[in-house]
Amino acid sequence: MSTASRPLAWALLFASLALAGACGRGKPAPIAPEPPVAADTPPPTPAPSAAPAPAAAPQPVAYKVEGGADAWHGVGIVCDFTRPFELKGGGLTVQFTPSSKDGGTYKYNGELGGFRVYGGEAYSVEWIGTAPVKMKGWGVGTVDTPIGPQSDNGIEHYTIERSAEPCPAG
Repeated sequence: MSTASRPLAWALLFASLALAGACGRGKPAPIAPEPPVAADTPPPTPAPSAAPAPAAAPQPVAYKVEGGADAWHGVGIVCDFTRPFELKGGGLTVQFTPSSKDGGTYKYNGELGGFRVYGGEAYSVEWIGTAPVKMKGWGVGTVDTPIGPQSDNGIEHYTIERSAEPCPAG
């Protein structure tokens, strides 16, 4: 090697050592990955949050059932068509006993126009999706008259709509 090329060789050697030192810190590549360096302070742990409050039970939807037949008109608030409910009006109480949400049996008893009336048989509820919309009752009704009991078949028609009134207690 000539004398003029020696300073160039030394410069290349130092440059390659500097480059090797900068890239690999002058160490050979590790066989296994190095563990991470611990931070000076651990990251903050989030404060434990309070357990979420249990969700309140949904309030049942109240439905106003209203209607009847002939001279009788009754009304009542129903929240569960699978439990017994009643309608009242004009001196009569009509008691409904469901066998499912779609209907069951009913009976009525009371006084209309000064005469004792009673009867009943079955009823059905018509639904659109999850909402009840109509109800119909049918059966034999009897009126106690001065000439004796008089009976006949009849049909009552009821409308059902959401009520602004709350569900009855119990």
